Amino acid sequence: MSLRFQKQHKYPSQQGAALMVMLVIMVIGTAAFLVSALSKVPATLQNDQKTLVSLTQAKEALLAYAASQGDITGTGRPGDLPCPDTNTPGTANDGIEAGSCVAGAIGRLPWRTLGIPELLDADGEPLWYAISGDFRRDSLNGNPINSDLTGTLNVYGSDGTTLLTNASDMAAAIVFAPGKIVGSQLRSSSTDKTNKSNYLDSYTFPSPISVTLNNATTNGPFLSAEKTDTFNDKLIFIKASQLRPAIETRVARELAKLFNSYYLSWNSFPFAVQFTDPSNATFIGNTNTTYGLPPYENMLGGTNTPTWSAAPTISFSNGGSGSTCTLRNASNSSCTGSNCVGARCTLSNLQAGSTLQITGTLNSIGLGFWRLYDPTVGASNSSCTQEVCARNSSNSTYYAASNLLDNVSITGSLNSTGNATITFRGTVRSNIIPNRIQFNTGGIPAFTLPSWFNANNWQELLYYATSAGYAPGGNHSCAPSCLMLDNHAASAVLIATSGSLDFPNNPHPSGTLSDYLESNNASPALGIFKNKPASNSFNDKAISIAP
Repeated sequence: MSLRFQKQHKYPSQQGAALMVMLVIMVIGTAAFLVSALSKVPATLQNDQKTLVSLTQAKEALLAYAASQGDITGTGRPGDLPCPDTNTPGTANDGIEAGSCVAGAIGRLPWRTLGIPELLDADGEPLWYAISGDFRRDSLNGNPINSDLTGTLNVYGSDGTTLLTNASDMAAAIVFAPGKIVGSQLRSSSTDKTNKSNYLDSYTFPSPISVTLNNATTNGPFLSAEKTDTFNDKLIFIKASQLRPAIETRVARELAKLFNSYYLSWNSFPFAVQFTDPSNATFIGNTNTTYGLPPYENMLGGTNTPTWSAAPTISFSNGGSGSTCTLRNASNSSCTGSNCVGARCTLSNLQAGSTLQITGTLNSIGLGFWRLYDPTVGASNSSCTQEVCARNSSNSTYYAASNLLDNVSITGSLNSTGNATITFRGTVRSNIIPNRIQFNTGGIPAFTLPSWFNANNWQELLYYATSAGYAPGGNHSCAPSCLMLDNHAASAVLIATSGSLDFPNNPHPSGTLSDYLESNNASPALGIFKNKPASNSFNDKAISIAP
């Protein structure tokens, strides 16, 4: 009885133990499954993050490259993007852009050309890259690159119908992370590794869409979608609107440098050009106009040249008499009237230690970007091609004035009409007695814009304002009031107007200021200018010009 009882008692205990073991096994198995699953989630996220980091680094490198292009001599231009790399991986030219490329060309990211390390995705594959035809260098693409350029590459979202780009803001470049091999792709041989179809995928959308999008198609359209068994490309693209701020800032700063150099010459900023349709503007400044277009006519190949209002006067200390100045035209002949662009002073009775001062007035300096004469430049010759020359009385050779005289200086100041008073000073040396000082008959020199500026129509996309105190004839201070930029006082302001916000309805060029400037900036008479985050209603980029 007790034995039977014990058997009956042990059986349920053994059964429960078995169930507990089975339960533990199940829990352990489930836990193992969960741990395995959970461990894969961070790994996937880490891979995605690594790929995103590489794509973002590539994007930033392309933006920096575009902003840095273009020099004063005309090699390149801001906004140029490199061609893709089509060289064989592992060779000496690996990572260097191709010498030429068609619109929408696709190849590997030219990391050496960009000046960065080779970037790989999470699967260890090199990044690929497509370029909009309009952003190729000027030898391959004659279209201007400026704020009005919109890009040409389209990208669709994962449904195959939603455009992630639009007509007014297409992509200038696309960078791809190709991921692992899918389908029949091959990546073993050198030939395999230069074939874009072995890295970039296509996807066919079923009915009713019934369209195939292939990321290996030159000029696209391209697809950004979730990973599948046959598609695992990741991509990042640069819209034209994302590229503009970097190149606009670069262009504005280049022009700001010239404004600052102008101020160093004249102790004032120039007058502005009253706003009109920039495509028809003369770009010659208007007296007493402190906001409008920059007055860069003379840097754009214009013919407006300042003339001397009268023959300069000359005075001496420590010897010198009987000296006179006359005006000269572009042919170096004596002249009177409105075509006298040069001046000559004949010197007499000078002696060592004599100090001479020549003073004259040049008209309209405040209406353009004219540079003060430099008396140190120019090689010796027989025809006075230097900016300011001095002739040696002993051999009739012309030299840069500072080569024959000591303590040479030239200063300039502007009056309220924009005319400039020029003052030349120098001291006669003991061993050389000059008998002539001449201001070049080619006219006063102009500042120089980079050749890419006019070639890409940037003159139509910049706006300028100066406070009255820093305009010609001003008191060289903000009094009676400064301009304000982002709640800070500014002597002068330069604005890159960016592309039309209402494209294609109100494209540039336009004679309406509000088609270029937004918010406070469209009311320049108030003297209050703003920067704001770029949006569908604002895209101005303003910078301060400080003397």
